[in-house]
Amino acid sequence: MAIVDLFDRQIDSIRSFDPETQRSTDRFEKVELLPAREFSLSAESIKEFRRRFRTRFEGDLTRMSMYRDVGAGLAPAGSEYYLPLFHESSVTLLDFLPRQAVIVLPESTEATLAAAWDTIEERYEERRYDIEHPVLAPGEIFATPDEWLGRARQLRRVQLVGRTALVTDADSPLESPALEPPPTLRLDQRRPDTIRQAAAVLRDSPERVLLAAESPGRRELLIDLLRPYGLTPRVVSGWDEFLASSERLAITVAPLASGLTLPAAGLTIIAEEQLFGERAQQERRRRRADRDPARIIQQLAALRPGAPVVHEDYGIGRYRGLVTMDVGGMTAEFLLLEYAGDDKLYVPVQSLERVSRYTGAPAELLSGRSLRACSRSLARVCLISSNSNSNSMNRKGSACLCNSR
Repeated sequence: MAIVDLFDRQIDSIRSFDPETQRSTDRFEKVELLPAREFSLSAESIKEFRRRFRTRFEGDLTRMSMYRDVGAGLAPAGSEYYLPLFHESSVTLLDFLPRQAVIVLPESTEATLAAAWDTIEERYEERRYDIEHPVLAPGEIFATPDEWLGRARQLRRVQLVGRTALVTDADSPLESPALEPPPTLRLDQRRPDTIRQAAAVLRDSPERVLLAAESPGRRELLIDLLRPYGLTPRVVSGWDEFLASSERLAITVAPLASGLTLPAAGLTIIAEEQLFGERAQQERRRRRADRDPARIIQQLAALRPGAPVVHEDYGIGRYRGLVTMDVGGMTAEFLLLEYAGDDKLYVPVQSLERVSRYTGAPAELLSGRSLRACSRSLARVCLISSNSNSNSMNRKGSACLCNSR
């Protein structure tokens, strides 16, 4: 396994990585990534392809580029449309889903499938008479709409119809809860009145409310914004934990584009995008992609120890300065951030784009939850006890989390 360290959009280093010891040692000049394909180009696979191709198509094989290229061990563009010639049989995505899976179908599923099938058949009619580029019939490559729907009906599914979700199991309706849009809320960190109004709406909501943040860092920011107004959402791992609880207001990390209200169940989900707006979300992502490393260093150099900063994943902490550490036999510089419970976060300098100066409301307190609590939902963080004899870097090189106690 290899770990790639990035500095902005440039590769800073490529090193070996051992998941067992969490150590990286050897450096590489390059790593060769082979493309993942739906078929093998082994000698046996090519032999079977050529045999089925000769059986399926007539004419001068030497003029057929697909036959020649695959025979030479190449995978030309469009070779995936000849999968039946590589395999005895093929399957669809639905065949890989477990029996207990639930699929969600949009209102126009059947019409969309029918339109896609018409397009496939039209393209087949345009290409079927090209003797140098023969093509397989649509039914040999694709599942027909009826076949796809037939397999989908073997699973439990949610069929969206307007603002209603029809839940079915083996073609039997189970329930049809009405869906409504969540309340309209807009938060602006520079305008406390918007936060006060949102807090009032959440406090008076007739439904139990689950807030969905983009990341653990954004979750902690939302908690900090609402705390001065008497609201402290309970942090839950997800939808199941929220349902099992009796909390009136909770918060989790989930990449939702929009929320909803289930009046009959008395539940509301509000996505972060609905709190700060799609434009704010796009601006954050644009700033993240376009931030100049030199400017980042200049901004952080102006920080004084003790100043509040924001990490994308962990939220608001205190900047304590630059430290040098030996990690995996290599010396590197880290930003030291301090959080609640005396937890410390060491951010590699090549990941400076994940840290920014805090510009919100006065930060009298650090993020209310310790890093250890935050890290439970972040598999890429390595928690190191102070009595451990080894240091380690996380897999993405974004931070090294140490428990100081």
